[in-house]
Order: sequence, then C-alpha cells, then structure tokens
Amino acid sequence: MATGLAFRNGQFIPASDLSISIHDTGFVLGTTVAERVRTYGGELFAWAEHLARLRESLAIVAVNPGFDDTFLTQAAQRLVENNRTSLPDDSDLSLCLFVTPGERGTPLVVIYTEEVAFATFASLYRGGQRLITSRIRQTSPENWPPQLKCRSRMHYYLADHEVRQIDPASRALLLSLDGLVTEASTANVMLHLPDEGIVSPRRETVLPGISLQVTERLAGRLGMAFTYRDIRPDELSRADEIFLCSTSPGILPVVMMDGQAVGSGAPGEVFGQLLSAWNEHVGLDIVAQALRFGGAAG
Repeated sequence: MATGLAFRNGQFIPASDLSISIHDTGFVLGTTVAERVRTYGGELFAWAEHLARLRESLAIVAVNPGFDDTFLTQAAQRLVENNRTSLPDDSDLSLCLFVTPGERGTPLVVIYTEEVAFATFASLYRGGQRLITSRIRQTSPENWPPQLKCRSRMHYYLADHEVRQIDPASRALLLSLDGLVTEASTANVMLHLPDEGIVSPRRETVLPGISLQVTERLAGRLGMAFTYRDIRPDELSRADEIFLCSTSPGILPVVMMDGQAVGSGAPGEVFGQLLSAWNEHVGLDIVAQALRFGGAAG
C-alpha cells in the first residue's frame, strides 16, 4: 500500500490522494509504461538504468512525459527521503514510476513508494520457486517489442492462473510463439548447464531486465561463463540450476520445473555464489533482510 508522499504531474501530494481517471488511456487501453525500482540501504538501486529503459519504452509508445531525467530523479529522491522515515529501521522501499498518455492529450506521470513486499519472496531464497510451463504464450514481437516495459500483462495473469490450478505455489514459464523459452511472469530466466555455464534467452527476445544485467556482470566477476541464446524447452531438464531475476528479490532459485526437481531439488552452489555476490554488490544481506521483514510467508 502506497504511503507518505506521492508525485503526480509535477505536484507532491499525499499518496492516499492518488487516483486515475476512468477515461485515462492507461486505464481504458492498458497503455501504461512503468518502472519499478527498489532501494538497498535507502538508496535507489540502478536508477539510471531503469530511467534509461523508461525513456526507451516512452519512445516506443511516442509519449513525452514533459519532465526531464534530472527532474524525475529529484522527485524520486525526495519521495525516498521523505517516505523511508515511516519504515522500520533497515527496511527498504519499492518505488514505482508510471506514465500513461492520459486523457485529451495530457500525459499522466505518477511516482509512489511502498515498503518492499518481502513476504512475497522471503521464503524462496531457501525454499526455492517452482515453475510450470504454461500453454499461454509470450506476446508476439509483432504486437509490441519485448523491450517495452508496460502494464499490458493479461498474458502473465492468464498464465499464472493456469499453472496455479495445478500447483498454487508455482509461477508460469512462458514460451514464445516459436516454442522457445522466454520469461517467467514478471521475471527473467537463466539456466545453468554443466557443460556451458549460465544461459539466458537472446536479449532481443525478452525484456532487458536490469537485475539480469546485474547478475551477468556479477557472474563475470566470478569467472562464470554467461551466454545469451535461444533455449529449447527440452534443455530445461538438462539444467542443474535455474534462476529468476527481478527487481524486488534480485535473484531467486528455481527448485522444480514442470514437476521435476531441478538438480538436487534445493538451491545450488552457483546460486549461492551469485547470491553472495549480490549481497556484496548492494551492501547488505538480502536474505536476512527479507526474512526479517517478510517472515516465513512467501
């Protein structure tokens, strides 16, 4: 739940006063460009990268928000400085910035914060995530390019709904129309293959995940091979480890794929090395923080 201050079209207002018109194009057509960023130790993480991706998405949909990067950065930092004071000590914020075409030609620009939803992933660092391949396919790049970070996510909703009828604790893995591995719902996917190292779907076929890029750099520092290429579904069973990357948790292990254990069925050695590298990179123990504020739920 958004609390504290929020930003709406140049004005700072109580977050409780945020609203969107029923006539806004972002609501009517789902044409909402969005970025979600989190803080680590109270500092916005990879903000410049998120802002650059936002600009790329806005260019795709031909919407000018009317504010430059410096202004948006200052607005975001003001919200973080103000709103983090209401958090428990050592917790962190999740910040969402979204832009719609608005109504009658006036774009809507909103920034708000809330505490990171630790309870949704805290237990997964140790217990692992389960994935099931959905019959729902990733949207075609002929509809909109994968580089567009938007809120048009009906396919994710339907895919997760489908797999949760099979296993309520599972998330969906989506294939492309060509039958290749793309993404999980709202997360990038990586496989560790014993004879190849870490592989992830070709960059041009999936959302350019910020956490994925961070993980690639950290893997390089650890001397791990990292390749982007097409991945066939049958290769999933060859992986001794599978990982998910997204903003709030950073990186998570997958322990079951389509009902079969991944590797030993527990988070593996490579995940442990990458997680340690993440901890060092962000300057805190992300598992301890998540467990402290998210408990055992997940």
